[in-house]
Amino acid sequence: MLKYQKEIDRLERAYNEHFNTLWNMLSKAKFSLTRGFFETVASRVKHVYDIANRELEVWLRAVMSPLETHVREHHLQLRRRLESVKRIHVASGELETRIARARAAARGARRADRRADAARRVDRPHRRDARRRCRSPRA
Repeated sequence: MLKYQKEIDRLERAYNEHFNTLWNMLSKAKFSLTRGFFETVASRVKHVYDIANRELEVWLRAVMSPLETHVREHHLQLRRRLESVKRIHVASGELETRIARARAAARGARRADRRADAARRVDRPHRRDARRRCRSPRA
């Protein structure tokens, strides 16, 4: 970019040297020369800016290509992580459901055990009660 700036500065110096003041332009009475000079300077400045713009675009592509690749890879990683988090979330919901079912089954089993124990107690008298009945009163 510095070489283009130097070229623009050179054109500006040439203008200042030959045509900087109104008096210089009018006193020389060379309107066709003045017009030609301005056309040349304008086309040269346009040419310099066009070349600088092309070089800048090439440089920008060279710089942006690795950055775009990095951003795409990072985006892909983030999508994979999001999918993993979604799978974990679904699995945790399923796990909570299974835990709730297991707890309900455990409560049901405990209730069934208590009922079975109660039924056994009703069917068999307690040992102490059985001993009392077996003892006969001493007279």
